[in-house]
Amino acid sequence: MADREGRGFLYPKKNRKEGQPAMTGKALLDGRQIDIAGWGETSQNGVRYLSLKVQYADQGTPSAQSPAPEPSPPDDDDIPF
Repeated sequence: MADREGRGFLYPKKNRKEGQPAMTGKALLDGRQIDIAGWGETSQNGVRYLSLKVQYADQGTPSAQSPAPEPSPPDDDDIPF
């Protein structure tokens, strides 16, 4: 676990499947734990780089998040006619 503010780590994953990140890790930012995933990529010009996905650990996956509540309709009492 990342235990120092503004610091984190990435470890290479062993036995990963297609599409899974090559590296995973954690960081601590503003007192909140962050999950990090990294993939080794190559640009069209042949330059290698690391592509990252970061999200707060307490957010979970996007599919696990509940949708935003719909706004309630205006009160009919506020209509002046």
